[in-house]
Amino acid sequence: DIVYSAGTNTSWLDRLQIGGNRSYRVDIQLGTDRTVQVGTATAGSNLVILASPVSGNGVGITKTGQGGLVLEDNNTWDGQLVVEAGGVSMLGPYGSLATTDILIRRGSTNPAQWGTLSADNGANSFAHGSYTIAFANQNRIPDAAQIELQGGWLSLTGDRETTTTSTETVGDILLTSGFSRLGVKAWDNDRPLVTLAADDLS
Repeated sequence: DIVYSAGTNTSWLDRLQIGGNRSYRVDIQLGTDRTVQVGTATAGSNLVILASPVSGNGVGITKTGQGGLVLEDNNTWDGQLVVEAGGVSMLGPYGSLATTDILIRRGSTNPAQWGTLSADNGANSFAHGSYTIAFANQNRIPDAAQIELQGGWLSLTGDRETTTTSTETVGDILLTSGFSRLGVKAWDNDRPLVTLAADDLS
């Protein structure tokens, strides 16, 4: 598991404990389902940035804590992604998922702390050496992905580098419980075309 804990940096065979804002360029291979905790249940101003791929066959990740997990590479693990709280963001030229099983939950009664999955083509890249250049990737989530929202947020931000349409295609979006939110926004008025396409919304 990966656990954020302020002021410490300690590595174990089965858990990496991280202090402060950290960016890691080490390939991670999951041998079993893992939890990534960034921050606590009520506080999470820090980020964990994984700049190299996370892989694993039939295993997944559960994101907990109110901090943010940033994925900046082509991640190939194919088990479930569960966002219990805080944010999971895909940025940079490669940031993407392979899993087709995604669950986003409401980890708090405070809407600002709900679990959020973001496909962001407008944000800066942290791990690729620049805080001023954004990269577009119009296939961050697999086209066949089933996304279940239980009070969480799914967010798509359009490309800020071109005036072409930003499109993300997914499979079924299931609104199974709670107050869930789908957010689609353009970077600015000069780049207004943003589309989130789903096979079904129910």
